[in-house]
Amino acid sequence: MSLLDSFGYVRSECRILESVGYERKIKALVREVERRRRVYPAIVESGKASQADVDEEIAAMEAILSDYWDKLLTIQIGGAAQELERRRRCLDAGIDPLTFQEPQEKAA
Repeated sequence: MSLLDSFGYVRSECRILESVGYERKIKALVREVERRRRVYPAIVESGKASQADVDEEIAAMEAILSDYWDKLLTIQIGGAAQELERRRRCLDAGIDPLTFQEPQEKAA
């Protein structure tokens, strides 16, 4: 594969990754951290890695997971704030924020 082809591959992979939502990424990271906690003790016991090395690897994955949680919360909080502001503007304009229609007069 040429260098140009590899850049095209990276771009297409980035488009795929962008389509994966934060919630799905978080679930995958949680599974990966759990998997490492199950598998790494045997790797340490076999002498293929030190406890310090596997602790560092798990800590790195947990830090990534924490970053994704923070990003997801920021997105959700920002979205909620935007929705509240939209509803406030609708109400100020005398429009129902759920139906985007002016309230109907009730017959007496």
